[in-house]
Amino acid sequence: MNGPEAVGSPGVRTYLARHLWLQASLVLLVCAAVYWPALGHGGMAMSEAHRVVPAHEMLDSGDWLTPTMFGAAYARKPPGMSWAIAACSMAFGQTEWAARAVSALSMTLMALGAWRVGTRWFGSPWGLASGLAVALMPQMWESGRSAEIEALNNLGTLVCALAVLEIVLARNDGRVRTRVALGVVLALGVVVMGLAKGPAGAPVLGGALLAGAALRLRGLARVELWGGLALGALVVAGAYYAVWRSVDASGLDSPVALHGTHLWRPGHVLGVLTLAPTAWVWALPASLALLFAWGPDARREAEGDEDARARRTYAMGATLAWVFALGIYTLLGISNARYAAPAGGLAAVAAAYAVRGAACGSVFTDRRRGIARAMLLGRAWVWVVLLLVGAWVYISTREGDVRATSGRGAGVRLAGVIADAVGEGRVRTPTTLVADDAIEARPEVLASARRELGRLGLGRDVRVVWNVGRWANWNPEYGDLVLLRLDAGSEESQLVEGPGARAGLVELGRFDVHKYKLGLYLSEPNGESPPGG
Repeated sequence: MNGPEAVGSPGVRTYLARHLWLQASLVLLVCAAVYWPALGHGGMAMSEAHRVVPAHEMLDSGDWLTPTMFGAAYARKPPGMSWAIAACSMAFGQTEWAARAVSALSMTLMALGAWRVGTRWFGSPWGLASGLAVALMPQMWESGRSAEIEALNNLGTLVCALAVLEIVLARNDGRVRTRVALGVVLALGVVVMGLAKGPAGAPVLGGALLAGAALRLRGLARVELWGGLALGALVVAGAYYAVWRSVDASGLDSPVALHGTHLWRPGHVLGVLTLAPTAWVWALPASLALLFAWGPDARREAEGDEDARARRTYAMGATLAWVFALGIYTLLGISNARYAAPAGGLAAVAAAYAVRGAACGSVFTDRRRGIARAMLLGRAWVWVVLLLVGAWVYISTREGDVRATSGRGAGVRLAGVIADAVGEGRVRTPTTLVADDAIEARPEVLASARRELGRLGLGRDVRVVWNVGRWANWNPEYGDLVLLRLDAGSEESQLVEGPGARAGLVELGRFDVHKYKLGLYLSEPNGESPPGG
């Protein structure tokens, strides 16, 4: 009886296998189609400006060790993303494109790395499946196209996990140069992960270590493993210490953290308990590959073939690392599957094992090959086309809706109101514009206003200051400007309404930004004309 038809054309597979440059080009083309189009379209939205404004201020001040935002020290997050955005903006200008290009580049490097490791573990051209699976994974689209910290963290985390598995599961120790190189790669992964999002990716690293211990315990004794981890941790600790010392010495006000812990929050127990299956669904279709390294058929397929046994070991390593990582996230009380996204790259790498089994008639049993073929929808290219279309639909719909909430337009209008007030003589320059909750909510409003004021020739005449939780002690000078949040999510409306209202605040304009309402006021404490007016 004939088994299921193998997937793909043997001639195409042979040609791809002989030309690694063509495989890399295909991965780059897919990344270019998913992560780079319309990258600069739309203003900063959500929390993008919280990463971008400190980066731009680093460039303006020349001080890369004291992250600031409108005169306040801003060290809520590790400095890695702001440093990366600053470096990219130095090369391409202080634009939305340059800020988001860091994440797009992170995803491109992540896909290329998965392709290279998939090729090393499962052969050529099968590693191509790993690279394409990373590039096309739907849960990565949003983070890979925004100026947020997730894509950079995902890159560092995947590098760490794959380096650990490569070191621990290798069939022999290899040459000294190779071992040193792997240790350095591991250290680089730790540095990128640690500087991007601190310990957020540590469960994936822990999962890789546990997977390695389960499959090849003696591999944990390798010097390059612990040397790489120690070197990376030392660099991260040194960077944190340098930033802490610089911020402490600056004497600047610093906002407190906005959010509480994400661990074992009341009312989220069900989310914690269902985290693993939810994360598996989020990682579809690549996560289907996690099912193929197990069972008696998989063991029989590897019997008597050292290369097949090694391929299955690597597939089991990636799968176990994912399982252990999700187990650690669950034990920590994480309820949102979005925070488990760093583990998704492991499923993508395992995809090469399943695709090889579907395409080669002698690798999987007929039954397993049939299942793998069904997983690929009968043709190797079908998922690529479907996911590319899905990515473009996402870009044109969901992403457009998110970026439409940007405060860039409000910032331009705000600058126009200030410029008109200056032209009318109501505001004498130089002056100060202070805000607090408006910056917490949408710092891109004042970042855009500052940029527009510079274009109007008032950049040095209006200084924006973050008044960090100090309204009770705020003593404005005549002609100062203040931007207040007036919606129900803030108490700042009490400064202009009710018994606690400050006298002399004259409204100049109101601005709507997504769900926020902002009001611009001019301080005229005595109700008189400006001095000298």
